[in-house]
Amino acid sequence: MIRIYTDGSSRHADNKWYGAYAVAVYDGDTLVQQIAQTVTPGTNNASEMIAVLRALTIIRDNYPDEYVKIITDSKYVIGGFTSDYKTNVELWKLMKTLSGRLNIELEWVKGHHKDKRNKHVDKLAHRTLRRKFTEC
Repeated sequence: MIRIYTDGSSRHADNKWYGAYAVAVYDGDTLVQQIAQTVTPGTNNASEMIAVLRALTIIRDNYPDEYVKIITDSKYVIGGFTSDYKTNVELWKLMKTLSGRLNIELEWVKGHHKDKRNKHVDKLAHRTLRRKFTEC
């Protein structure tokens, strides 16, 4: 089974929000792909959403007919699939459009807890965001 772990991170500096997201794709126990990038502006919720959007595009492009589980520690993302939030409206529209065509399941996992794969994407997102500030 394909499982995709996602996470986002953010930091406020210079009166702007900077974000980073990370995605790790597993086929069974094998890590087959990982991506981590910065986004600006990037609040934490937006970064979490962009991570899931990236996961959805990976599914669309590589696993369109497979059942895929997306695992996130964001209750905001999980809740957004059943609620209509007033923030990040364009991201929600895009996410709902992409997800509606795919055979996916979203699963919430407690962040910073025991799940080693969740910890992995958390570290990737934080490391990517830190690099942005050390390069300046």
